[in-house]
Amino acid sequence: MSETIAGTPPPDRRPVRSSTTSLEIVAESFSLLGQSLTTRWDVWLLAAIFFTSTNIVDIVFAPPGNPFHSPLMVASLIIRVVANVWAVTAAARVLTMSGRVWAIDLPLLRCTGAFVALIVLSLVLMVIAKHVIVNPVIAAMTQVTHATHRALVVFTGVWLIGFAIVTVRLSAWLVALAIGDRAMDFSAAWRGMQGANLAAIGALIWTSPVPIGHLVLTSQAQDLRGPFQVALTVIDGLVSVLQVMLMMAMAAVLYRFASNNKPAP
Repeated sequence: MSETIAGTPPPDRRPVRSSTTSLEIVAESFSLLGQSLTTRWDVWLLAAIFFTSTNIVDIVFAPPGNPFHSPLMVASLIIRVVANVWAVTAAARVLTMSGRVWAIDLPLLRCTGAFVALIVLSLVLMVIAKHVIVNPVIAAMTQVTHATHRALVVFTGVWLIGFAIVTVRLSAWLVALAIGDRAMDFSAAWRGMQGANLAAIGALIWTSPVPIGHLVLTSQAQDLRGPFQVALTVIDGLVSVLQVMLMMAMAAVLYRFASNNKPAP
């Protein structure tokens, strides 16, 4: 008598699913964000304080000419970088429920090194592309300052989204560094992402209105003065928080996928 006839279904011999979709990544990311708002709202609050305050300094109090001649601007830049990395690490720990959210430890330093290296690489390549390609093209098309500024904002937005797409396969590895998962080294994270690359790129495209909105708000705030500038700058800072938390939520989802899809040693 077969197992089915006896009332016991046969075992499911289908292979374990080792892929995901962009909408699944986005849905899981927003689910993690909702959980983090209720369980560790302090991460959101401190990130909002850091980002909005440095935004106000950068946009409202920046001196004309070279802003980094001002000690206030230099201090703001340092605080922004430290706050960004610390928020990224804390978000990774909250969204993976790994504990020790604000701990300053070796995993934090490792994640900081990798994160800063990616930021520096992106900025260096962007500056090179801007001076070699973008500036000559814009100069050939228009001499209007306002139009040039808008074109540079568009270029920056496209570049950041493009760089995020190129480096999205590193997401699981960055989260592993932040939470101190030694088993998920670079090789394991890279191979574990197999089956999620296109979905991760799709998720970035679905959520691209958030970083684009951040750039638009920053651009608009620079053209305003008075209370409206401050208000728009604060809103921009809050959008920055959402951008960081959303990116890390997607990274946490991809880390979970890579962990489940990690090849056997």
